[in-house]
Amino acid sequence: MLRYHKRSRRGDTLVEVMFAVAIFGMITVSAISIMNRGLYGAQETLEVTMARSEIDTQADALRFIHDAYVADMNNDSNPYAKIWKEIISKAHAPLGASLTNGLKSPITASFFNYENNSCSTFYDNKGNGPILSDSFAINPRLLGNEDVEAANGNYDKIIATSNSLTQTPTFPRLLYSGTDDSLSDGNPLYVNSNFQSAQGIWVTAVAAGHGLICSGTDYRPDYYDFYIRTCWDSPDGKGISNTISSTVRLYNPSQILSSVSQSEGCTVKTL
Repeated sequence: MLRYHKRSRRGDTLVEVMFAVAIFGMITVSAISIMNRGLYGAQETLEVTMARSEIDTQADALRFIHDAYVADMNNDSNPYAKIWKEIISKAHAPLGASLTNGLKSPITASFFNYENNSCSTFYDNKGNGPILSDSFAINPRLLGNEDVEAANGNYDKIIATSNSLTQTPTFPRLLYSGTDDSLSDGNPLYVNSNFQSAQGIWVTAVAAGHGLICSGTDYRPDYYDFYIRTCWDSPDGKGISNTISSTVRLYNPSQILSSVSQSEGCTVKTL
């Protein structure tokens, strides 16, 4: 005679199900958090790379203008001489300077502590804060001989002034006319060569070292320090400002001209 044995069909209790769901939720949240941190890290690395590239571009442009001027320094029609003089006309006296002949007002202590400020601070205090009214950025796309000569002294397209220095919504970059982040192909790199704005990047020139006073009021410093700085918000959305900076020191070609001839009545002065 066959016997039928009833097997136990006990299921999981509600507590066990809730515990399993909780464990799964914790693992899922942890995985998403790790993925987000990885994405933020990759995005920040990309932004830092872009910022350094823009800084290097500004540094190379400054050196190019300086060297192009020095290479043909005695030629009054040298267009790069005009650009160089336009740039150094924006130079400020250093911190605590007592001599300011021909220079903008001395920079303040906050100029060197910009890492402690939020990006918006620079633009809200234009003319008084770390971004001074005479800060600028150079358009490297218009530094060819033909473009410089075609400018004919109008360097607004080559040198972006403080009115074109704006806070960046993404990473530090030079924005050119025609740039459109909403193009159908999603490519913001199709641009022409005219400045629209310098976003999150600026250059401030500061005279330094001993110098010469010529003709009573013409001050000629030994060299100029060009502070290239960037600021942009971290991609993690926490409002933390990222800042990277560099300094380019270029000696003043006018010192060479002055040292050749003392007939100008130049005397050595200290800032």
